[in-house]
Amino acid sequence: MYKEWFYEFMPMYIEKIHLPFNCNLRFDILDEEMVKMLKDGGCYMIDIGLENGNEEFRTKYLHRSMKNEHMIHVAEWFKKYKITTLTYNIVGLPYETLALSLETVKLNAKLSVDKVIPNIFYPYPMTILEKTARDAGFIDSTVDPNDPVQLRMPQYPKYDILYMAFNFNKLVKKYRAIFALPESKAKKKETALDKKITAKNYPRKFLYRTAKLKEDTFIKFKKTLKKISPKLFIFLKNRTMKEVKQ
Repeated sequence: MYKEWFYEFMPMYIEKIHLPFNCNLRFDILDEEMVKMLKDGGCYMIDIGLENGNEEFRTKYLHRSMKNEHMIHVAEWFKKYKITTLTYNIVGLPYETLALSLETVKLNAKLSVDKVIPNIFYPYPMTILEKTARDAGFIDSTVDPNDPVQLRMPQYPKYDILYMAFNFNKLVKKYRAIFALPESKAKKKETALDKKITAKNYPRKFLYRTAKLKEDTFIKFKKTLKKISPKLFIFLKNRTMKEVKQ
């Protein structure tokens, strides 16, 4: 989205259409005036790609040069103008590590967005990142195409990636609580939690399996509810969407 086009289009949209909408955006193109105009135009929800929380890694491998400080400001504008915000994040990128994924978790915690969505990297053919992964030797032809983790990286084992993906939101909440503390106390607790999560003997594989079991149980419950009581299922789903739009 180009700013010139945006400032030409939005007044026309507000004047002639002015219906509620949600949209997908990038952090680097936004300023406060644009966020305010989006709200004035009826925007109630924004999906936005954060992807990785380390500026150097994000620039080198994802070609996204936005600064974390700017991303924090953008999130503050979303909150100021009461726009629900969802961030999309990727774990298991080529050359990524558990520590780098933790930086993504912590940036989400600092943004205080409404919903955080983690995804595991998939090396789609003919993409730059697929070539990067293949050239690095991270793609193993014997891996099942249905395996949720396609890359095999010595610095970021499969079950560490799964642990991070399935515990991502839980970790965001933990770090968010830490960042709400006084700075001196927060720094000590942040360092302690970092060391705990990245410790060699930390039971990440077990915690992944526990989290997956919980998620599978919840999905099964939703399917059962939809089958035996579709009206209640629709009511609860609509109520959730209504809360998002408010």
